[in-house]
Amino acid sequence: MPSAPDSRTPDPIALEEAADWLIRLGEAELDQHERAQWERWKDSSPERQQAWARAQRLQS
Repeated sequence: MPSAPDSRTPDPIALEEAADWLIRLGEAELDQHERAQWERWKDSSPERQQAWARAQRLQS
């Protein structure tokens, strides 16, 4: 029987999106609209918040 997925592992799609946002935030100054888009994305689900935190840890 397959094991249950680890609840600490972020959704792969959310993790990819988090990596994309991390790159965008690091490459250039985002305008107010873009920063609001990132905030909405990040705050829209626990999975995205978890993915964002993981992407930041991997970057450092």
